[in-house]
Amino acid sequence: MILPEPIKEFKEFNFTVCRGHGLNTIQSKILAILRIETKPKSLEELALQTKYSLASISTQVKALSDFQIIKKSRKPGSKRVYVEAKTNVIEHVKEHTRKMKALEIDPLKQKLPRWIKEMKQLIRQTKTEKDKLQYKEQLKILEEYQKQTTFLEKLFEKTIETINNLEK
Repeated sequence: MILPEPIKEFKEFNFTVCRGHGLNTIQSKILAILRIETKPKSLEELALQTKYSLASISTQVKALSDFQIIKKSRKPGSKRVYVEAKTNVIEHVKEHTRKMKALEIDPLKQKLPRWIKEMKQLIRQTKTEKDKLQYKEQLKILEEYQKQTTFLEKLFEKTIETINNLEK
């Protein structure tokens, strides 16, 4: 079957986007294929289509599955593993935003005030000007992180709220 030009371009676009997000070549090829498929594909089919070994495909599918980018399944009575991409982009963005907030923003918001306070105390107690200067520069970095964390927290909350309102 000859691939229609729009589908070929869609796959190429997805490959480029995946590479831009830091996925390796095999993972990017797998996702580029799965994001336009109408039904789950077996690992064997992916190996044939990508020209990578079944072992390589299996390893990369596990990584993509661990990151919850794709879903794995088996058909009843079959040992074959089938995979499909999560194609709801809005849900993916919402979930990614929630994870970033939970893994980065919330812990930083909790820890940064203590770290800043301790750095200020350290600066007051430090005797050498060289060390004091370095600690002050590091304190500025922590304070900038705190400002950015506050901004990102609001942005993420607004993003999730907006997505939830769109889904209604």
